[in-house]
Amino acid sequence: MAWVTFMGDNWCNEWFPVTDKHGNQLDWDSSDVMEFCREQFNRFGIQFGIARTSQMILANAERDNL
Repeated sequence: MAWVTFMGDNWCNEWFPVTDKHGNQLDWDSSDVMEFCREQFNRFGIQFGIARTSQMILANAERDNL
């Protein structure tokens, strides 16, 4: 599953599920999830990182927009 963390919001220690407009958590796919998050957060200048569940547990953002 896909997770997102935000800069200034306990980076890599506080994670939120990446969900579609119906509240369903998205499966991990590095490219698709990154594009989805860019569409949602870049327009507001929000810095974020994404990870699959196994990396989220290790506090590791696999990809970010920093």
